[in-house]
Amino acid sequence: MDVKLLLLLLLSVLLLSAASMAKDDDEQQQKVQCHEDDEAALLAIDDALGNPYNLASWTRNTSCCDWYDVDCDQDSGRVVSLSVFQDTNLTGAIPDAIANLTHLRTLLLHHLPSLSGPIPDSLAALTDLTHLTISWTAVSGPVPSFLANLTSLTMLDLSFNSLTGLIPPSLAALTNLSAINLSRNRLSGPIPPGLFSNLQLQDDDDEVYLRLSHNNLSGSVPADLLAAANLALVDLSRNALTGDASAVFRRARYVDLSRNGFVFNMSGVEFAEETYYVDVSHNAIRGGIPAQVANLTNLQTFNVSYNKMCGAVPAMPRFDAYCYQHNKCLCGAPLATACRRYYLINTISYKNKMRAMVVVLVLAAAGAAAATTKKKECNAGDKAALLAIKKALGDPYHFASWTPDNLCCEWYDVTCDDTTDRVVGLSVFQDANLTGTIPDAVAGLTHLRTLTWHHLPQISGPIPPAIAKLNRLSLLIISWTAVSGPVPSFLGGLKSLTLLDLSFNSLTGAIPPSLAALPFLSGIDISRNRLTGPLPPALFSKLNTTQQGGAYLRLSRNNLTGGIPAEYGGVAFEVMDLSRNALSFDMTGLRLQEGVSSLDLSHNMLYGGVPAQVAGLSSLQDFNVSYNRLCGELPAGAARFDQYSFFHNKCLCGPPLPTPCN
Repeated sequence: MDVKLLLLLLLSVLLLSAASMAKDDDEQQQKVQCHEDDEAALLAIDDALGNPYNLASWTRNTSCCDWYDVDCDQDSGRVVSLSVFQDTNLTGAIPDAIANLTHLRTLLLHHLPSLSGPIPDSLAALTDLTHLTISWTAVSGPVPSFLANLTSLTMLDLSFNSLTGLIPPSLAALTNLSAINLSRNRLSGPIPPGLFSNLQLQDDDDEVYLRLSHNNLSGSVPADLLAAANLALVDLSRNALTGDASAVFRRARYVDLSRNGFVFNMSGVEFAEETYYVDVSHNAIRGGIPAQVANLTNLQTFNVSYNKMCGAVPAMPRFDAYCYQHNKCLCGAPLATACRRYYLINTISYKNKMRAMVVVLVLAAAGAAAATTKKKECNAGDKAALLAIKKALGDPYHFASWTPDNLCCEWYDVTCDDTTDRVVGLSVFQDANLTGTIPDAVAGLTHLRTLTWHHLPQISGPIPPAIAKLNRLSLLIISWTAVSGPVPSFLGGLKSLTLLDLSFNSLTGAIPPSLAALPFLSGIDISRNRLTGPLPPALFSKLNTTQQGGAYLRLSRNNLTGGIPAEYGGVAFEVMDLSRNALSFDMTGLRLQEGVSSLDLSHNMLYGGVPAQVAGLSSLQDFNVSYNRLCGELPAGAARFDQYSFFHNKCLCGPPLPTPCN
């Protein structure tokens, strides 16, 4: 080789090495150095918790800005965020030393089931705090009134703990607090007046969220809360609340009032045009379903079951009978009960009450002569099948009305077709004393269209092959039971099936590919089981969404693996919940059709970035990819969601996250 050429190559190498060393020196200088007071506070926290393995990176030989769970301000080097989460071995109380992180803006202690004791008074010193999350812990005691001193607070999440006592009225003094989540505790007493009444929103588009579900709250909902500006989400479910809360529907787009004691007339309720979630089940609500509901184009969930409602169900084919069952006298599709003439009252304008009363009187007189012929005996074969079901379950008290002397169309849990008198619906639900397996005798109900076994914790064994004979079945619900074994492949032979709900059981194995053969199946819920394996690629491939609406897929809290099949990009989904599984795939290439309103992929092992196509879907209302391994700058469409949707990923940045992209 030429000597000059060799010397030139050597010189080039030396220059490149020097440049690289200079770059490394620059990067080292640019690294943010942790403030010594913050380092001391963090080490005190580590010591107070017994130096857990989760905080093993917290050592003096590295900058505390590089420690796990810690974020620093890029300019000042002060610790602004501490997020400790998902460690079942971390024990003790919340350390007082946290109060020494005086520049803290975000404090998150999440999914630490052995973290106990009260919320310490020392947190009152964190006056810069904007986000406080203490959730899924064993923390107990009251919701402290000193939280009112945290005047910068915008979000408070104390859900899934063991907090007791009252909701402090002092929270109403916080002028920036727009999101409160105190659900899944043991709180009692009334909802204090004034919540959000002093709120000073920075932007007219800012929204207000309130979650108080699964407590023991009582009394009525304050009128000022129902009228709060920019109220977007209200979840008061599973409490002991009473009174009239119907005003909330005028503003909020997501409303869950289920399992309370609310009493109001639904007929005159006015809904916000963008409403997408309504659950008022298990109350004492009367009246009819307003016709406006059928015109709510964003509505994805609607449940008025277990109330005292009457009248015709508006034409909304995307909702099944389960949404309306167990009311006083609702009728019409998808319920098996056809509407008789006296139900016309509910099709008459709410504003014309006096005219409607005349119609009722006329129709009542016309139907009086036929009143004695309404009750009919069911088909003899159906009656024999029902008695065989009762016998197989040990003649339980639940079926006390099932006697040969009674007309079987009047038996509890049984619905007959008004024309043929064949049994078309069997809904057995909410009985903790009912034991045994699902009887094979159900196969004798050959005209069955709806079969429900719900909230029967002692019903066990596999899903019986006898169900394969129910070829008219459109709705199959076996949920909240101890049923085990596989999801049977014979379900693929039930060609009329539109909804399959096998949630909250102990089912194992893979999702059978045979479900893809069902041409009308638009809803699948097999969440909260022990399923494994991949997602079948052809699910919903035969569904005509133009006629039947979008598809629902709920498979959360299983152990499913792999990715979302590319074929799902051709399905018109409305809801997809695959959260809390073991899915692992590059999310960058995910594509979904317009029409999706809810997408939850949280708590998996997704990597790559958030695709702009998905985040930009105008129909998307709920979006959650938190607790994954995603990286990169969030697309512009993500800014309309709250930062909780993107928490705890590897290196996501940009709005709505507080972490800027460098």
